[in-house]
Amino acid sequence: GAKKDAGTYTAKATKLSNANYALPKAVTSKYTIKPLTVKLTWTNTALTYKGANQSPKAAVSNLADGDKCTVTVTGAKKDVGTYTAKATKLSNGNYALPKAVTAEYTIKPRTVKLTWTNTALTYNGKTQKPTATVSNLVKGDKCAVTVTGAKKDAGTYTAKATKLSNGNYALPATATVEYTIKPRTVKLTWANTSFTYDGKSHKPTATVSNLVKGDACTVTVSGAKKKAGSYTATATKLSNANYALPKKATVKFTIVKK
Repeated sequence: GAKKDAGTYTAKATKLSNANYALPKAVTSKYTIKPLTVKLTWTNTALTYKGANQSPKAAVSNLADGDKCTVTVTGAKKDVGTYTAKATKLSNGNYALPKAVTAEYTIKPRTVKLTWTNTALTYNGKTQKPTATVSNLVKGDKCAVTVTGAKKDAGTYTAKATKLSNGNYALPATATVEYTIKPRTVKLTWANTSFTYDGKSHKPTATVSNLVKGDACTVTVSGAKKKAGSYTATATKLSNANYALPKKATVKFTIVKK
């Protein structure tokens, strides 16, 4: 009545070695072969979000030579977080799970790739900043970026991606970009380009247009002359740093003889 596998069986006394003796009426006995307790080893307890259910892996040891045994693990999750997985079943009935059958595991956020656009802006009187979009997303997922560092005046600044709308994703280590708000080019209108010699210095007058509503900007003009002749005046400077002179910033003017 000898058996190998785990289970409950009946053994039977069938023969005595001494002929002077006889077996009793009750010659059987029930006996049990209990499953051998395996040892569990957990791996893959630090996972990264991939848009599908995941769980750690459990492998068994303490098996008899030549035996095979796999483990059924429950507790798979999809989203970022910390969870508990549980070994619930063995494929080989000759083995039993140990008392400790759980493992804590983590699904970490997936790191996005940032692509920056609109890093060269032009002053428009309003706050502006670059735009960031994300890639390296799981198909079907959506994720928007919060960007800080908006500025109004002309200059060079740094914008920063500070937050993602989808908790299953994380920002990369470098989440900043340098951007520029260029001055707005004004339009020059020239007046007083013809004078009569009077012994005093004269130059034309320039006024600007193409300004944002509410802004003020005056022009510095160089090239004043006193003697009769034909000359060139140049607009050299604007009073408002949010504006720039056009490429052509000169005008011809004349002081006629008296």
